[in-house]
Amino acid sequence: MSLPTIELLICTTGERIERVPSILLEPTEGISYIVSHQHVNYMHCPPILSARNDVKIFHIDGRGLCANRNNAISHASADLLVISDDDVRVSLKALTRLRNIAKENPQTDIFSFITNTIEGKPLHYYPTKSFIYPNIPKGFYYNSTGLVLRRNANIPSFDTRFGLGSECLEMGEEDIFIYDCHKRNLRIEFFPETLQTVLSPITTSSAYVNRASLQESKGAVLTIIYGLFGASLRIFYTALLFRKTIPPLTHLKNMFNGMTYIMKHKRK
Repeated sequence: MSLPTIELLICTTGERIERVPSILLEPTEGISYIVSHQHVNYMHCPPILSARNDVKIFHIDGRGLCANRNNAISHASADLLVISDDDVRVSLKALTRLRNIAKENPQTDIFSFITNTIEGKPLHYYPTKSFIYPNIPKGFYYNSTGLVLRRNANIPSFDTRFGLGSECLEMGEEDIFIYDCHKRNLRIEFFPETLQTVLSPITTSSAYVNRASLQESKGAVLTIIYGLFGASLRIFYTALLFRKTIPPLTHLKNMFNGMTYIMKHKRK
């Protein structure tokens, strides 16, 4: 049985497409790239991208990272889809290891891996052993650049109400995506191995204590996953946990605003 093919789904916007050539590896059989570019009136494309047979480029209108990811997925054709960005690097060694892991675990639909910082340290807490969702170890959370999708699975789309560039909720898209995968009975498994390296160690979640939109996202995520009653209990508990860094009343207000927003704005 041959190794599965891979496509790296690189989402970029505006002039940031100029960064993409530095991400590409030497042409390798079984590994290709899809570049989804929200052009934002910037239509120039680095010539090297057009010159490579293993790169496909799709320009789209609008904003929103989730819409960008959905566009990339819609054009994919490989066995394994690696969620990536224009500030992320991956090695041929890591991709070869991914192909072997996928071959050895044909029952797994969604793979989750470690993302490192440029200093070689884990982006956040990762457990040392594999686990299957929903048995998530305390302190762990999913990030997009650690996700690999098996294309023949019944993969949901990313919820465009969430994520950078959305109208209100700037984070939480990974939580909802994983939850949607679980609802479709997909097997979601974490492997304690490094896949990609992110050049900027600043993550959206690291700004949580200072940004109301991120706290609103938390309330919205909890509402979708746990319903109104379950989410309300968890919102109060979250405000209690963060009481030393975020004024509890402000925190509660923001999370309940997120609950209200998600109830009013139904998924398209």
